[in-house]
Amino acid sequence: MGDLKLPDPFEDEIYDRPLLCDKCGKMLKYMGIGEYKCEACGYTQYDAYGLVRNYVERNPGVNVLKVEKVTGVSRKVINGMVKAGKLDIKAGSMKLAEEMHD
Repeated sequence: MGDLKLPDPFEDEIYDRPLLCDKCGKMLKYMGIGEYKCEACGYTQYDAYGLVRNYVERNPGVNVLKVEKVTGVSRKVINGMVKAGKLDIKAGSMKLAEEMHD
């Protein structure tokens, strides 16, 4: 029997995981890596992780202030993603918020 991983309510709150479609209001289905798709209308939405991950992948070497500004995800949450190993960022490509002394 495989390991069943239950959702972490704290992580849900931090990552601002969407439950309902912004377009039609129906339930979203989790597709993986921060992506959610509405089975009713096909609209795709992202949680905080999905927004940050997609932006960093398209903009290598970007700093955390720019990621925060563009995605709306706080530096604290972005740092948490990096520390938890959820983002694979090459050394020196993204300055962590603690280096900037919030």
